[in-house]
Amino acid sequence: MRLNHKNYRIGLKASLSKSTVLPYIFVCSMVKYMSTSLQLYLPPDYLINRDFLKLVLTGRKKLIPLKDVKYVNVPKYEELSVEKMWPIMKPDAEFMAHFPDTLPKGRNAPREYFWNVLNTVHELYVQRLISHAH
Repeated sequence: MRLNHKNYRIGLKASLSKSTVLPYIFVCSMVKYMSTSLQLYLPPDYLINRDFLKLVLTGRKKLIPLKDVKYVNVPKYEELSVEKMWPIMKPDAEFMAHFPDTLPKGRNAPREYFWNVLNTVHELYVQRLISHAH
């Protein structure tokens, strides 16, 4: 079940402390507003937190409008795995502006989001990587 403020109100996730309820409800409502009203391409829920939203609102991190996203289907080759590509792309400030500064412990950037952002920011580079991997 996906955790959201409605679940909390009806008592399905009563384990949240009162100090985390308001920030959590704020994050949920901001994510919903950004994805539905503003039509922005957001990372998965586990990457979005209060700190990331603050950086987005101050302009230090970016979100891509849905109409501008260049979706790509990347073959699942080992050389095109996120684990291999993440260290290569980490120094690229333009690309990293779409990701939180730190990822949750033990998690990588999600494959679909990673490649769609990379294809939007550096389309020619992604095309060359895919053609070289074939």
